[in-house]
Amino acid sequence: MATTTPLPMGVQLFLTTTTVIYTVPNGATGIVRSITVVNTDSVARTFRLYIVPAGQQPGVRYALAYDFSLQPGDEWQDDAAHCMATGDSIIGTASVANVINCRADGAQVT
Repeated sequence: MATTTPLPMGVQLFLTTTTVIYTVPNGATGIVRSITVVNTDSVARTFRLYIVPAGQQPGVRYALAYDFSLQPGDEWQDDAAHCMATGDSIIGTASVANVINCRADGAQVT
């Protein structure tokens, strides 16, 4: 019988290069319930957010948000459920490092 464990999947400040928020471990399935991205800077910044299948690279076809602009203190939220297979990852990048924060919450099924 499968076990579903609710968990915070990850909290990370985005870099200007790919930043992995969460990767589904071997033998598990990930269920994303919400992703929140916040601009902690004093000026507008952009970010990209992806759910990338195992073995693939971030790209437009996997984007949840692409060059999305956030004003200072604003947040972007995705409350859609996303199912992720073993090895799939939530990945983000930002226009400036360490000012765009991302939190993903959901569950892991093993």
